[in-house]
Amino acid sequence: MRYLLIVFFILLLVGCGAASEPEPEYVPVFAPIATHTAPPPDFIYLDLRFEVREHPLSRNEPTDGIMLGVYAGAMSIADFQAYMGINHAIFAHTMQLGVDDTPLRFLVENIANHSAPLIILTPPPYTDPFNLAPLEDFARDMALFGTPAFVKLYPLTAYSDFEPSEYISFFRTAHVIFAHYAPHVSLTWGFDASELYTASHFFPGDGVVCWIAMTIYNKITPEGYFEGFSHNLQVFHDTFGRTHPLMLQTAATRYCMASNSHISARAAEKIEYIYSTVKTMPRLRAIIYQNRNIQGGDNFQITGSTAVADAYRTATKDPHFIQSMEAGLLPRRDTVTKRSPHKAVSRDFGFYIPAAALHLPGTDPVIINHRAYHPIQTVLQATGGDFHTNALEGTLTLIIE
Repeated sequence: MRYLLIVFFILLLVGCGAASEPEPEYVPVFAPIATHTAPPPDFIYLDLRFEVREHPLSRNEPTDGIMLGVYAGAMSIADFQAYMGINHAIFAHTMQLGVDDTPLRFLVENIANHSAPLIILTPPPYTDPFNLAPLEDFARDMALFGTPAFVKLYPLTAYSDFEPSEYISFFRTAHVIFAHYAPHVSLTWGFDASELYTASHFFPGDGVVCWIAMTIYNKITPEGYFEGFSHNLQVFHDTFGRTHPLMLQTAATRYCMASNSHISARAAEKIEYIYSTVKTMPRLRAIIYQNRNIQGGDNFQITGSTAVADAYRTATKDPHFIQSMEAGLLPRRDTVTKRSPHKAVSRDFGFYIPAAALHLPGTDPVIINHRAYHPIQTVLQATGGDFHTNALEGTLTLIIE
């Protein structure tokens, strides 16, 4: 009910021309500011627009099917696809934030391949993991590429040592940074299967996350059985799939270090089982195979084993698996955009929505230049929406889903 009241109030004010007190003179982003009307120097007005989506899809979510993806390891995109004879909609790459350079060549390869990059950002060692400067630099690099992309930020593992409130605050600020610089990026929150029952303590919020991902490496137990893939996948789907599209990163071992045994035939069977099972999960919209040979650990590669590679080819030939990013995406449906008579504000790398344009019961606005505004984080949490800016047009669009 609260959501419906918010949307009704927006449409009433925007569509019906509700009266409002006069606004200060609008100052275009690149225009000189007259001395007698100047707001504070760190302060810019933006045209405010509302975009209401009646049947929303998350950013870069396919309208149907599951996008096929892979972490190819040291192989290039072209070499991997030539070896497998299968196209993929997503290719993954791991990057240590603040340490590794943005993989520009990898991003260009994805554009040429009509696939989307999945950049997995891990925290730097021995320094503040929540330093925003390297994250903003990375977002600026991603802004050079306007094609669909995914960024999986600081996935939770058994070795993570984050404090929940700091982690959540960092993630929410990251959402604002990417919405400003690279709105084509789907910010993805994720965790290992070992964290399935505790990860929710670190959830940044519905309005912040585009996708949710879980990683399951299928290993052999000391008793000689594969670990509980089906149970973990079902819990993941039922717990997190109600509000977000889901991504699964997975693999099946073909060499078990613990028993020093090569089990390619069993790995092939497991891969066929994995890809047949995920088709029964309606909210699972992307699957990424982790083609890794872990030093000092198990070997999960599909390359290098004819039996495993053939099983993967057979399992992924099903038309339910989308092999091109372009094939999976269609324009959003039933979208209505309205222009507000009120102005949003940009100040100190933050964005603020005038309280006169959006009624949010139970929230405390901030006062800027003698007027009441809601911080964009407050708005996104209350509405479950999203936003993007256009610096050239001087606009801020608030998306209500």
